[in-house]
Amino acid sequence: MPKPLDPKCQLCAKLPTSKAKVLHGADGDGCWNPNVCHFKGRQAS
Repeated sequence: MPKPLDPKCQLCAKLPTSKAKVLHGADGDGCWNPNVCHFKGRQAS
């Protein structure tokens, strides 16, 4: 069974990709992972 989505990821998924990258990318909190977030994050919205 897959692990549940992090509530932070669920909120991030509602943002446009460009804004999510700014908030959570290298200049933000650093949690953006393009291998996971770009696909899964947009699916969770």
